[in-house]
Amino acid sequence: RKFLGLPDDWFIVGTVAVNRGGIPSRKAWPQNIEAFALFARDKPNARYFLHTDIAADGYEQGVNIPLIAAQLGISDKLLFCDQERYRRGGFPEEYLRAFYCAINVLNAVSLGEGFGIPQLEAQGCGTPVIATRIGSTPEVIEHGVTGFVIETAFLKSACDRIGRISPEKCRSEAVRRFDRKVMAANYVTLYQGILGGGSW
Repeated sequence: RKFLGLPDDWFIVGTVAVNRGGIPSRKAWPQNIEAFALFARDKPNARYFLHTDIAADGYEQGVNIPLIAAQLGISDKLLFCDQERYRRGGFPEEYLRAFYCAINVLNAVSLGEGFGIPQLEAQGCGTPVIATRIGSTPEVIEHGVTGFVIETAFLKSACDRIGRISPEKCRSEAVRRFDRKVMAANYVTLYQGILGGGSW
């Protein structure tokens, strides 16, 4: 948090996701911001840190995040990454690692997902993840160990329970299952099975 200039006493929900294509937003931006507003209602130290394009100017038909936050009365609770760097590139290599380590939980709730790389990156930093039961998410997140797999409507209750997740257990489990050496060995086994006529 020192690297990012964030206070130690904040409870920070974070999201790393694209913001483009208008409404309905595949990344469920309106729903996520509204859920955070409910979660933060009685938590003055809660903040929502977004690594995305805020699209206040309509960039790539993204959801206007500052407008939604203003309508919900939580503009002072949202934090945004450097917008110029986000669009043009140029974040230092250690930035995302610091981001994942600084937040208390990664919110990866969406309405459609393939394989969410930020989910693995966060877990690798010991940060639990909340995500929806779609795509590969149930395989990536071990419910109750590395985060919670939920329906969109239950984001608030999942955030309330995030303290039950051990950061050390979260990271060790992510490394055990998704370390690059483990993944490479799994791919080799898969390919050998296919080439040998085995079933995959």
